[in-house]
Amino acid sequence: MKVLPCLLVGPLASLAIAAAPTTAPTAPASQPAAASTAPATPKDATATSPATASVTAPGKPETKAAAEPKPVASLAAKDAKLTAPMALKDGVISQPDNTGISEGGKAVFEFTVPKDGDYEIYALVSAPDDDNNSFFVNVDTEPKEDPLMIWDIELTEGTAFEDRVINWRGEGSAGSDQFDPKTFKLTAGAHKLFLAGREPAKLKSVAVYPSVPATPAAPATPAKK
Repeated sequence: MKVLPCLLVGPLASLAIAAAPTTAPTAPASQPAAASTAPATPKDATATSPATASVTAPGKPETKAAAEPKPVASLAAKDAKLTAPMALKDGVISQPDNTGISEGGKAVFEFTVPKDGDYEIYALVSAPDDDNNSFFVNVDTEPKEDPLMIWDIELTEGTAFEDRVINWRGEGSAGSDQFDPKTFKLTAGAHKLFLAGREPAKLKSVAVYPSVPATPAAPATPAKK
């Protein structure tokens, strides 16, 4: 669009110099200028209309976090097979005293999973303080490794019951567990959850969930040049 005025101005200017050098170039110069700006409107309209449409047209809903998976197994405290000193009272299992891994009571929950995969186990528990917030735990075999298989329960609000995921202390420490949450790799079919008493924490129910991989962080947007 800028080349055309230059081509027109050259011949016209030559003629104008011969006739009337002070006024002749004015009119021809303004006409190409007007012609050069006229096509700008359709171009601008074409460039902006998609942007307008993207704002006003209905699009995909905002992306939300993936829906929480449903449990593949849910069990109440009464479903466990108990060994003293673990006992069931008012729908809650616990033992009265602190014990070692071999002297503690036992609670065994039987459950099935529909397919091979990684699973996490949650429980509705009451763990009011650091003297009442742990079990030993394992799946399919009794827990026998101390401190590896200690489940340090994040404290609950007083004696309230709250959902907590099972972890393993491993080579960590209470409150800084090595496996948090503990992921159990299970095959499709029947399994057993073993809880061994360690402290007088209380448990109402357990639920087994498919493990959901952590969402990777979004890549950084490259800076515009």
